Amino acid sequence: MNLTTLVLVAAALGGQQASQLLSDFSALDAWKVKGPGTDLKLTNVDTPYGKGMSFDYDFHEAGNFALAHQDCDVPLKGNFELSFWVKADAPDNNIEIKLEDVTGNTYWYRKDAYHWPREWTHIVLRKRLISFAWGPKSSAELSQLKSIEFGVSSSGAGKKGVIYLADLKITPLGDYGKFSDPITDMTSSVPSVGKSDWRTTGPVSEADLDLHLAKPVEFGGLEIEWQKSMAPNSYDVLTSTDGSAWKLAQTVEKPGGKIDVVFTPDAEGREIRIHARADAKVVGLARVKLLPPELDKTGAGMLKAFAQSSPHGYYFRHLLNQQAYWTLIGYSGGKDKALLCEDGQIELARDRPSVDPFVVVDGKVYHWANTEQTQGLLDDYLPLPWTERSGPVGLRVSGFAAKDNGGTVYACYQLVNHEKTTKQARLVLALRPIQVNPEWQHSGIQAEIKDLSLTPTSMSFGKDQKIVLLSPADQIGATTFADGEMGRRLQFGDLPTSPTVADASGLASGYVAYDVSLKPGESRSFWWRYSLGGMSDPGVNTSAKAATLQSQVADEWRKNLSSIKIQLPVGEQRLVNLIRANIAFIEINRDGVQLQPGSRNYKRSWIRDGSLMSAAMIHFGVMKPAREFIEWYTQFVQPDGYVPAIVENNQPLSTLECDAFGEYIYLVAEYWKFNRDEAFAKKYYPVVKRVAEHIEKLHVEGQELHQNATGMEALYYGLLTPSISHEGYGSPVHSYWDNYFAILGLKDAAALAAAVGKPGEAAHDLAVAADLRQDVVNSIQAAAKYYQLDIIVSCPEYGEPDATGVAILVNPCDEMSYMPRDLLRNTFDAYYQRCLGRADGTVPWSGYTPYEFRNMGVFARLGDKDRAMWLMRWFTKDTRPLGWNQWAEVVFQDPRAPVYIGDMPHTWCGAEFVREIRDFFAYEEDLDKSLVFCSGVPPDWLQGRGIHVQDLPTAYGKISLQAVTKGLADVYQVTGNVKAPGGIWLVSARNATPQAVTVNGKPVAPAKRVKLASLPAKVEFSY
Repeated sequence: MNLTTLVLVAAALGGQQASQLLSDFSALDAWKVKGPGTDLKLTNVDTPYGKGMSFDYDFHEAGNFALAHQDCDVPLKGNFELSFWVKADAPDNNIEIKLEDVTGNTYWYRKDAYHWPREWTHIVLRKRLISFAWGPKSSAELSQLKSIEFGVSSSGAGKKGVIYLADLKITPLGDYGKFSDPITDMTSSVPSVGKSDWRTTGPVSEADLDLHLAKPVEFGGLEIEWQKSMAPNSYDVLTSTDGSAWKLAQTVEKPGGKIDVVFTPDAEGREIRIHARADAKVVGLARVKLLPPELDKTGAGMLKAFAQSSPHGYYFRHLLNQQAYWTLIGYSGGKDKALLCEDGQIELARDRPSVDPFVVVDGKVYHWANTEQTQGLLDDYLPLPWTERSGPVGLRVSGFAAKDNGGTVYACYQLVNHEKTTKQARLVLALRPIQVNPEWQHSGIQAEIKDLSLTPTSMSFGKDQKIVLLSPADQIGATTFADGEMGRRLQFGDLPTSPTVADASGLASGYVAYDVSLKPGESRSFWWRYSLGGMSDPGVNTSAKAATLQSQVADEWRKNLSSIKIQLPVGEQRLVNLIRANIAFIEINRDGVQLQPGSRNYKRSWIRDGSLMSAAMIHFGVMKPAREFIEWYTQFVQPDGYVPAIVENNQPLSTLECDAFGEYIYLVAEYWKFNRDEAFAKKYYPVVKRVAEHIEKLHVEGQELHQNATGMEALYYGLLTPSISHEGYGSPVHSYWDNYFAILGLKDAAALAAAVGKPGEAAHDLAVAADLRQDVVNSIQAAAKYYQLDIIVSCPEYGEPDATGVAILVNPCDEMSYMPRDLLRNTFDAYYQRCLGRADGTVPWSGYTPYEFRNMGVFARLGDKDRAMWLMRWFTKDTRPLGWNQWAEVVFQDPRAPVYIGDMPHTWCGAEFVREIRDFFAYEEDLDKSLVFCSGVPPDWLQGRGIHVQDLPTAYGKISLQAVTKGLADVYQVTGNVKAPGGIWLVSARNATPQAVTVNGKPVAPAKRVKLASLPAKVEFSY
């Protein structure tokens, strides 16, 4: 039996249940192995539990994985458990067990750095431990098991190991309720009164209080609040499935007096008994709640449990396993940044607590869950974000950061009365030990607060940590977790009054409050500031000065982004805001001069990300950050021309990524092309030359190593050595991506050589580029034939499509004109059809990476404006939230799926959007060294006020344009100081061939694009 075999097991909760043995391992034909670059051997073994399987792996390289996959067909309804016996002789690598549903959803159990047992151990995984990983719909239940995968991925602990498995099965457990289901009844063994606020009618020595549920549930603990002075001396918590057989879950010897959090690991039952021992006193219960089965004794576990057992809104959204989006509050090059959550919380800095706002009107607490919210940026593009809540008294939370001694974050809370009558309102700002960044982002949940001291003008916590209240508070209060965290206190209207607390658990919280009376339409604002560099920075000391400083910071950003001068029709102007905002985000995500794609998940710099983010800025005239990055990164280029792909903590990492060489040269050359600084070229050319020589060395080695190769190995001839630059593969491959960048690097090295007066070296680099290009083209064509495909594959090792990776050969590598045209076109036609399928629901999908932005520019260069525009509109709807004009690294179809999304804003993704939208307006054609203008501009943009592009930087000088439709003609005014060797091509907005074309009043041959001999030029396309 090598697939599912039914066996009967003992009676389980809810009656006799059938367990399905997924594999008895007597034959292993059904198991398929996966893991590129990994050796994995599956073997039959005898175990104390019947036939088993040995899983013998060797990663060879860090970062790899090994998987064993088996198809199956198992219906699942309700609760279940997956179980198996395991022992291992293996390092502490990650365990991954994946269950695929027929819907396309994948669910998994994953533990990082798992300590594999050395002796036989029975592992039982309840359904609740198997979470949604990816798929079309995160809210769907696992209902029909299609396949199972058992896997190990590298944690860095070791490369080799052997794992033994036996008795792999799934056991249905029947229909369970949820821990949050209401308690249907409460009964007592002694005379008592009340239900939700139960108490004995007189003194007792012992009493049983039984909680009854409609269905059995799994739970991890109880939160019990005792009535004042009515807690028992001690008590037991017991569970039962039938009301007669009871199991002890926990004993509490010393109740806390007010609120007890009682841990009951892996408890389940339909009845729950509190057996109280009272020594002749009245016992009284104010309330009791079941806590989630995931409850643990960590601070994060406690916070999640309280959130999931509370009405929504009193705790952060991500504690409910819902995705919550955030953006930055920071300044250019700041080492640390605050985060503003879409729901209004502000995380002060990395791993720091958050300020959570609430508004109380007429006794009702308004929060993120019972109000509508909108988000935006100042002027729709400046990196001064805000989020706004509705309600009778609305709330806008906004923030900015000023560059001073370590940086200072400022936050403003504006209340506005939307009603027709005067309203009394209270603004409560709760300081909470919770991070905005969700735990699935590889962060923690808890942000420790052990000592909290409040005054009307400050909130102090930890060493040198203080929030300065620029608007003095009317009321303050702090609390320990044991006395009720602020989320609980707000629920029950029981705000603390103590100004100081100490909490060894690090879960202290507190608040400041402002009471206001607002006439209809009236508003009031309240400010605080927080020094990112500690308490030493004085900052401004009044709300008025903070508002003035905000205006100054906004003006500085306007000036910083003033080189981006594009006007589009009103309905399309958001595109320009996206360009400006993402360039600003690139600057803020920097750590000093180091370009990084995110502020929380990235503590390192890649030359790949850095070069493309720099290019995005350079192409719109923002030069300084790119120059600073070049100066910093160049120090890590080795004497032999080797460029490290990654630098972390000012140390280059050993990771080999062969795209790094071309990317470094591209970065240097792109800055020079748009700056024409002769001194800069002379300074960096010697380094560029060494890197170009290193590329040539790898190319020659690729020819020599595979000179007489046959079969698949022949496809590697001339290609650079395998590397892991292509993130789609866990092991090194001969990625065409690396070679596209290598060709680009050689071409750019030639341009710099010519610039510094070395024509011989320029000619040599161009010859090497041509030779490498020919080997790449030959390999691409041979790979298409080898795999019987009509597209350009991503690498010769795998015949897989990857249009987004192939797109890099178009921009920035400018190799489109040299590549097999039919294979290129087919690659992007297939990609576009898949996009249409995603949009209309015929192609299942769970998410995409915004690196797909690159494909917009490909269609613009191919002259397919309709497709380019369709993709642009598809992508721009997925900024999250819409008004913040930013993307995560992964966009999921389900916006609330609790899964890793990279970082926000992810500025490599943002840079790709900026670079590709620039292609709509202008790009440099490598084949004839011309400038192509307006290749992606659609006819709609010429309607109304038309478009106006002023001083757009190009590699050949700045160019300007005004274009508008007048009657039956499209009129273009092109000016500038452009010296493109191949001239300027102006592409008409319409797909149809015009009936007549004039340039400066003189007729020319009607065509969709015309060549301009000189500027200024007035061009009319008549239809």
